[in-house]
Amino acid sequence: MSDWSDADDGRSLISHLTRPSSAPRADYRRALFHEVAMSLGMTLADPATVIPVLLRELRASNTIIGLLPSIRFGGWLLPQLFAAGYLQSKQRKVPYVVGLDVARSLSYVLIALLVIYHQHIPSGLAIGVFLAVFGFTRMTAGSATVGRFDVVGKVVPRNRLAEFYATRGIWTGAGGLAAGVFIGVVLASGLRFPVNYATLFIASAVVFTTGALVFGLVREGGGSVSLRARSPLANLGNALTVVRRDPLYRRYLTYRLSLEVMGVAAPFYMVYAADVWGVPVAMAGTYVAAGTAASLLANLHWRRRAQHAGNVTVLTESVLLGALAPLLPLLLTWFHGGQPAPGGSWVPALVFLLAFVVQGAGNSGREICNNAVLINMAPDSDRPSYIGLTNTITGLLTFTPILAGRLIDEYGYQPLLLFAVLAALVTWWAAARVREPLAAEAICREAGDDG
Repeated sequence: MSDWSDADDGRSLISHLTRPSSAPRADYRRALFHEVAMSLGMTLADPATVIPVLLRELRASNTIIGLLPSIRFGGWLLPQLFAAGYLQSKQRKVPYVVGLDVARSLSYVLIALLVIYHQHIPSGLAIGVFLAVFGFTRMTAGSATVGRFDVVGKVVPRNRLAEFYATRGIWTGAGGLAAGVFIGVVLASGLRFPVNYATLFIASAVVFTTGALVFGLVREGGGSVSLRARSPLANLGNALTVVRRDPLYRRYLTYRLSLEVMGVAAPFYMVYAADVWGVPVAMAGTYVAAGTAASLLANLHWRRRAQHAGNVTVLTESVLLGALAPLLPLLLTWFHGGQPAPGGSWVPALVFLLAFVVQGAGNSGREICNNAVLINMAPDSDRPSYIGLTNTITGLLTFTPILAGRLIDEYGYQPLLLFAVLAALVTWWAAARVREPLAAEAICREAGDDG
């Protein structure tokens, strides 16, 4: 542990990434760089703002747009239990992660080519191929996540997990802020459709590839592994045993399931702002930048809260803050009845800006502590199963935005926003019931006292 004694010595976060260090800290930095690169690559072709508007340009319906979060999160979450069975007996996960990241990068290049040449393809076929390739990218990302989390569990001490994910959030926020500016410049520049959107996907592919190459340098340490890989069926049986025997995990899983439902309206904020309130499409870049800036600044707060008040406190407070994201446009609708607000589009533009800000700030707290709680909860030898089970089960609820799209088509946006607010309150209750193992909680509290 002496290699980590300087991890929170008061130096700047930049110094933690740039100053010479021992091999363990070098692997820490490489794993951190990879985390940031994967997030930045997603932000450059953001599924919550850029892709919904792109699909609208391709003449996709609201129901199709509602598929996006299901593909994004379902494709990411559902394969993980099966990936966990394969990786359970593998001592080294880094090559597996790198291979999947490269496949993801090549898929983004394919999407860029599809967007450029979409006019030569029937509209329905172009949309279908886009969704299929995007779904493949999510499956590769999700399968890689099981190995990535396991590597993080090896190279980052348990009492530094909150620091690791908080630092990740800060650098991700800084990169996302730059990405938001880049998105706004590209979409508002002289680049015409579809070259502007293709440019964003190519940029994402470059970032993904860079992150994969750096992660390939990580030197994995030892650790307990299962004697052999489990079949999907055997791993499912083991996963059900985990749920039965671990009451703390059952509480955590209830919270994560509620969290998936809470985000049901998120993919429609930008579409709602543009279609109903006349907010310019180029504001997507501003909203991404605002959300990531809020995430960046909030990470400083959430990191301190996690160290001194515990991870569960961060979960509950960040969920309550996130409830404002659907509440703000809902209040706008109630006050103005879905009609343009006085003073033109600047009032709704500001309201949606605030919605993206509170969403980014709330998400950052959960990104820090969701993973920290899960890694602390999982035994070393069974960590892939805990990760895969959690993400696969929660993936079952990522198809709810499909129903949300139908709900919008039939009844408008107001019922969906109201449902999202109520779901956020249920998630807050579930988060308050989460408990960490006493040993892990004591380690994290000790780290907070030392800081």
